[in-house]
Amino acid sequence: ARNCLLLLILALFCLNCSNAGGGDSDSSASNVKNVHYVDTVGTNFLFRGERPLTGDGISSAVFNLDGLKRAIAEQAELARVTLPPSYTLVVISLLWLNDTQNPEQAAKERGLLFEEISFFKANPQIGQIQSWTSKGTGLSPLDPALSSNRDYLAMNLDSWLSDPQVWRAEKLRAWLENPSELGITGPVVIYVHCFGGCDRTGELIGSYAMRYMDKSWEEMNSLNKSCCRVDGTTAETIYATENCNALRWYGLRLNLQFGRSLHWDNLAKCCNL
Repeated sequence: ARNCLLLLILALFCLNCSNAGGGDSDSSASNVKNVHYVDTVGTNFLFRGERPLTGDGISSAVFNLDGLKRAIAEQAELARVTLPPSYTLVVISLLWLNDTQNPEQAAKERGLLFEEISFFKANPQIGQIQSWTSKGTGLSPLDPALSSNRDYLAMNLDSWLSDPQVWRAEKLRAWLENPSELGITGPVVIYVHCFGGCDRTGELIGSYAMRYMDKSWEEMNSLNKSCCRVDGTTAETIYATENCNALRWYGLRLNLQFGRSLHWDNLAKCCNL
């Protein structure tokens, strides 16, 4: 009986040691929040969400690979999508490098972005990162002062919009269709994120959904709203005004270029609108 007791104590001690250490440093981190499945192209997959990092970006930041992969796997299962046993991860980060109007937030996001870059530099076998800082625009196509110049601006969007939305949507699709453009062989999972997974991510994924998933303006807005949250609840507002404007411009361009009938002038619920 004494020997059994000693063995039980030893087993409990080893279990505690196993739980306290070993494995990746991020293995105990919680799942990345607000992750959602978007699309499948061949054997490649597109997801969206919030920053895949722990820490505040100022004093600390750690790339939460385990939490991101768990969240992706869970969302794939909910969407009844079968992920390959292994894949290359491509992160498209929309975090700010600089913003004179929001310097404190920009400093935080810059620290997070630099951690992402450092992580993939140190772990190229896992995947790669693309930094696509996103700002949207304060110029609305609804502005009556634009008059007859509005269509010209829409058709030349990437020449003046800070976010080259036409190029970005096309490039996102091209990488899903042909990852070799990124120097990648085999299946990829592309993960698009901003800070919270709503405004800037909604701008890019909304553009992609209208262009390549044949979503109407209303369907795209509904999709974006379902992917927005504020403290775990669905947001009453979908985007910041700047991101709303960028999406409207892109919707107008799709109408002009491809004869779509997107109701881009229908007011979506925007912050500060």
